[in-house]
This record gives sequence, structure tokens and C-alpha cells, in this order.
Amino acid sequence: MLELMEYKEEKWIEIVKDKLIEFLNSTKIDENLKFIWKEKNIEIIGKYFDQSESNYSTEFPEGFFENIEEIGFDGYEYEVVSKIKNIWLKESFIWENRDGKVFVLISIYHYPDEIKNLNDEVIWTSSELDLKEKELIDNVHKKIKENIINGNKYLNYLEEFKKLEKIKTNNKINEERKMELSKLLKENKKIGLEYLKYLNFLGISVSETQNHKEKNNILNDKEPIH
Repeated sequence: MLELMEYKEEKWIEIVKDKLIEFLNSTKIDENLKFIWKEKNIEIIGKYFDQSESNYSTEFPEGFFENIEEIGFDGYEYEVVSKIKNIWLKESFIWENRDGKVFVLISIYHYPDEIKNLNDEVIWTSSELDLKEKELIDNVHKKIKENIINGNKYLNYLEEFKKLEKIKTNNKINEERKMELSKLLKENKKIGLEYLKYLNFLGISVSETQNHKEKNNILNDKEPIH
């Protein structure tokens, strides 16, 4: 159920009693579950750890993007008891504590595609989510992807501009390109600065983004850490 909330000048959307939470409420606390995100190629076995109420999208890295709606939601924390890959820890809903234990927040905001029992039987799918709630979440993540693409464009413009600045012998083509880049940087400055804050929150350097996904995926996907 979606509820539009308002306090003073702030407005946000609360997702109350969603179908995923209702399902998790019905499972046994001592039952280990397998959570699957197909597009991200993540498969995690978790055991119940704690309830996590009153989470907000602004607490995640995308909170730096001003065009993202603020959404409130509940979830459950599960301790990961299966092997994981380094690249999975880049996801904001998966983290490692100081003791080396890994946890995952299961919620509608980062809903899994499937949940299985340890007999590998599918016991829940995302198709069971309320359509309006699912569309809201999907649209938010679509905006996040668009912001990341535009943020990367800003960094590429900036890198190209700096390279042209270092060229001692300028020519007409270089000067025209610098003027064009200067205009693009000005037009995209807002999303660019938001994206830099987003990367900083995730602990990702600008150089990592410019080495690009293919290289990072190969390096980070080699071996599990647990």
C-alpha cells in the first residue's frame, strides 16, 4: 500500500505492508532462504538476523540525486551464509561488518526476483508484488541508471577538456571542441556533482569508473571472498 506523507515542506512516499514483507513475515525465523537477483547474477543464502523498519531511499547513495523520489519502506536483514563475490559488496544492500560477517537487506526497494528454499524450490517471485508499488520502485531504479549514465558523460567531458587544456599548441579544431565541452560541462554540472557525491559514498574513485565496467567485472568476479 502506498501512502503519500508530508511534514512541513517535505514530501515522501511510504510503502506499507508490501507483499514481500508479508511473505517474509510468514516464514520461520530459523529457515534459511536463497535470494536471487537475476540481472545482477547474485544468488545468496541467508539466515534471519533482524527486522529493519523505517528505511528511506535517501539513506542510500542515490539520495544525492535530487530527481529521485524519497521512499520509505521496511525490510529484513539476513546474515549471508553462502559464498559471495567481491563485486556483490558494491551493492548498497549488501555489506560486510567489522567482524567480517556479510549481511543483506531484503526489501521491496531492492527486491529479489526469486526466493527459494534449500530444496531449490521457488517459494516466492517478484510477480507477487503489488503492480503500483513495483512500478514505483522500477521507475526509481531506471532514473538512477539514467543519472549514472549522465554522470559518466560529465566525467568524460571533464577528462577530455583537461586533456585539451594540456595541449600547448592549440588549433582551431581544439579550441572549438573546448568551447563545446565547456558548454556541456556547464549544462551537466548539477548531475555531475551529484554523481561525484554518489561515487564518493560508494567508495569508488573516478579512475575506477573510467577504467570501465568490463575491466572491473573481470577483476572483481574472479574468486569468492567467503
